[in-house]
Amino acid sequence: MSAQGAQGARGAQSDPWLRRLRAAPRPVARLVCFPPAGADALFYLSFAQALPHAVQVEGVQYPGRRDRRAEAPARSVGELAEGAAQAVAPDLPVALFGHGMGAVVAFETALRLPRPPLALFVSGAPGPPRHRVAERAQVSGTAQADLAAAATYRWGTTRLAAPVVGMLGDADPVAKAEEVATWAEVTTEPFELQLFGGGHQYLTSFVSTVATAVGERVVALLRERA
Repeated sequence: MSAQGAQGARGAQSDPWLRRLRAAPRPVARLVCFPPAGADALFYLSFAQALPHAVQVEGVQYPGRRDRRAEAPARSVGELAEGAAQAVAPDLPVALFGHGMGAVVAFETALRLPRPPLALFVSGAPGPPRHRVAERAQVSGTAQADLAAAATYRWGTTRLAAPVVGMLGDADPVAKAEEVATWAEVTTEPFELQLFGGGHQYLTSFVSTVATAVGERVVALLRERA
């Protein structure tokens, strides 16, 4: 990642919770991306730049990293979701994407929005009914704090009135297909499971393929609404 790209992502938006990673000239929707444990908003920079559609992409910046490093890390998924939900602007149709721990943060954020999102994309994470910490971290600092916050999460049984797309690598050793499939239980709308080649980090290995799939689904859902 270039210094110029990082500076652009920081400077494009003033809200402490969001970093604009891709600005479309005439955006038709906004995609808000939630990082996995230990990561920051720029985790999604390559993914955002690979999206081939008129979708504005924003990454969530959790407390305790980069320009928010002076802040204490969040102690719960709910704390992260509250902050992110308040920052998401309602001027465009919104879709949410979360990988690993970011999937449950995205889900809880979706439940807190004034109206249901266009869609929720959840990647490499068991559904709330089978929730467990999928990432494995042997480091200190923000990763350990994130994993501790995720470990306390419990689904409160409220279901989301939006389509959910579950995504995972077919060789993921920590998020099995049958576990990701339980995301179907947390929505009143259709659920779909998409498999990609690779393990838990399939998202960074096949970033263009995943970005294209997400962009195409967002555009298709917009057409269905029209």
